[in-house]
Amino acid sequence: MLIRSLSRWISSSLSSLPLSSLLGSSASKVKPQQMVSGSVLSWLLLFGVLAGLLHLTANAWRSSYTYDEPWHIRWNSRYVEHQETERESFPNYNSTTPILSPGIWLIDKVIFPHPLPSVERKFLRRCAHSVWFFAALLSVYWAARMIAGKAAGVLAALAVSLDPTVIAHAGLLTTDVPFAASVMAAIALFLFFQRKPNVVRACMLGLGVGLCISAKFSFVIVMPVLLLALCVFLIRCTWYSKAHRFILLAVGLLSALLAINLAYGFQHFAEPLSLISFRSPPFTTLSSLIPWLRFPLPSSLLQGLDRCMAVERSDMWNVILQDTWYPKGTWRYFPIVALLKTPISLLIFYLGGIGILLRDKLWSRDSRIFWLGFIWLTSSVYFVFFFRTQVGFRYVLFLLPLTAVLCAVAWSKTSIAIGPRVLKWFIVLPLLEIAPYTGNLLTFTNLLIADENVYTVFADSNLDWGQNRDSHRGFKEFFEKEGWHLEPLHVLPGVNAFSVNELVGVWWNHRQHRWLRDNLKPYTIIDHTLFLYEIEDAEFQRFLDDERSLASRFTPSCQDGTESLDEKRTVTLSSKRQGRICLKADKPSTIKVTSPQYSFWLGPQSSWGGCDTEQVHRGREAWYRLESGLHGFCFGHEGEWQAKIEVMP
Repeated sequence: MLIRSLSRWISSSLSSLPLSSLLGSSASKVKPQQMVSGSVLSWLLLFGVLAGLLHLTANAWRSSYTYDEPWHIRWNSRYVEHQETERESFPNYNSTTPILSPGIWLIDKVIFPHPLPSVERKFLRRCAHSVWFFAALLSVYWAARMIAGKAAGVLAALAVSLDPTVIAHAGLLTTDVPFAASVMAAIALFLFFQRKPNVVRACMLGLGVGLCISAKFSFVIVMPVLLLALCVFLIRCTWYSKAHRFILLAVGLLSALLAINLAYGFQHFAEPLSLISFRSPPFTTLSSLIPWLRFPLPSSLLQGLDRCMAVERSDMWNVILQDTWYPKGTWRYFPIVALLKTPISLLIFYLGGIGILLRDKLWSRDSRIFWLGFIWLTSSVYFVFFFRTQVGFRYVLFLLPLTAVLCAVAWSKTSIAIGPRVLKWFIVLPLLEIAPYTGNLLTFTNLLIADENVYTVFADSNLDWGQNRDSHRGFKEFFEKEGWHLEPLHVLPGVNAFSVNELVGVWWNHRQHRWLRDNLKPYTIIDHTLFLYEIEDAEFQRFLDDERSLASRFTPSCQDGTESLDEKRTVTLSSKRQGRICLKADKPSTIKVTSPQYSFWLGPQSSWGGCDTEQVHRGREAWYRLESGLHGFCFGHEGEWQAKIEVMP
């Protein structure tokens, strides 16, 4: 029924539409064979939307829960069950919003209240959530159509439906695609209001703005610019009285407040600032100056915004780009990620559209293009130059539909004529690029970079957001049977398998596998995220010489006695040794430390008594190459435990 309705909508809106109208008013310059009928254009769009829907469905079914999804689900499930919106109990609740609640309520309470297998419930929840994908397409189509006609709307919607980043996140239970859809809905409603300002349209605009504010806390970047655009428009509406304009603004504001409070169920409404726990400097200052102030908003909204601002500014982030660590981010992050995670044909479409906008100065001819461009520019400047949480392209996902609208409008106003064959390839090429990533679109990178090199540029949620965890668990038993090493502490002789985040160092271990990244290339890749290396004995010996060699030095622990490696081939570590041991080697030696039952911390002791330890997980190995002489080690584990040091031949 949904597909039939979508097809009917496309066909009715695009009947008898020539391609020349898609690219400007230069119909006389277009040869007859370059004309595309409205029905063909309709089928192209329908094909693109269906392809996007199929990829979305495959992604929703195959992907494991990503790292953020469980927290969104728990917070929204608790809200559905108990109408609770607090954020104090878990730090991960800082960025959750009630935008997922309708879908969870629909699946868990209305359609399938009885127990279901976790995989099926996950898939059904994601399917209900995918309505935001269609909301984004409709909003993009509507906005572009109001500015430059029906064909511009088709082109914008087609670009969004073929973007793998949008498709991948539309199949996940997160706030990114709902926010992108609500931003475009608010912009489209603003354009709709501009056409004929009245109370009904002001109310619709307010509801759209309220929905956007309820979707994600990034609204604080977008909505002020939209509010500024609205105020400028109302000031220039001199054909309306001041009272009429004030009424329109008041209706929009009240509608937005109503939408926000409805989304939060009016929980903890309009509490004084003194009763709300704040952490960020702006909110703590405001609370101290006017503690009696009551905003007509739920305190959970204010707290969420406060928490996100505090964490984003104060925390040190593990931003890794091109094998370099940036604790406070870098301006190159989002441009490089956007360049490599956008299909080539869409990249040409976007860059060409931006070039046309700049060349023809379209913003000076149409105030609507100016304000859309201003929203895009201010948001881009903030996220590129000031935003520190640079751990995924998803943070700027909402800019992709807006970019599609601006570029579709630009292409529709140019005099360049493009034939039907080019338009068809515009659909085919992205699908060919996306095809190898079916069911795993979060890992998509375009043809500008090969899979075996992608980890040298970026990782984290751009590639691995935990979506392959279930499939990787199936490899563990196989690896153990074959004697392969799954994410060892360091490279070992034989086959070594590392997830891309472990390899790059997303878990605050950027230095751990640098030697491997600098010296060897993977021989195969599984799921685009699991990198396998074949380590020969000669390479392993070189690794020990380069990375695991320890010079002899006297340390405080050696005053309490030593263990001679020449007399004992095995030395036992346990909690009885008080966390310190000194080893004596009369000749260069190689040792291996293991503990089949316990995880523990181990590392060499410095001459001043400090320790450079690393965590050795249960069943894994830590190798060291010792020069002749004395070597102090620190180790530790809570409770009773035991490990052993073996002198290797």
